[in-house]
Amino acid sequence: YLARRQERQMRQTISEFRSPFSHSARARLQHLCDDVEDIHHIEIDAVFRGDAALDETRDAVVVLASEALVNAAKHSGADTVDLYAEFDDVRIQLFIRDRGRGFDPANVSDGHGLAKRAAAIGATASVSSQPGSGTEVEILWEQQ
Repeated sequence: YLARRQERQMRQTISEFRSPFSHSARARLQHLCDDVEDIHHIEIDAVFRGDAALDETRDAVVVLASEALVNAAKHSGADTVDLYAEFDDVRIQLFIRDRGRGFDPANVSDGHGLAKRAAAIGATASVSSQPGSGTEVEILWEQQ
């Protein structure tokens, strides 16, 4: 885990040079990914494209993504979770995918919890999964 931590520090330094924002949505999500990796001992293979200034709504969208990452870390059984995050001034699109156990969404008592929280902040969230086929979560927010 020491090598992974050093890699994250290097990525953070590089990211600071690339982003015009000192406190950004991308930086916040990267920080949350680092926390999930440290706490749950899972690797997050993250790809970031673009960036956006962080405000209350964008922060809520990023937190939704971290919830999906935590769910994957806790329940998938996979060693790695993939994250693709695309940011710009008016849109955030996030994909979280694991190649773990998967599940039948019909058998989950609160299967729409993420979608409800997303709707409350003006975003959409969809979860697709099948037993044995992993899980994919898509979160999309567009500024009104």
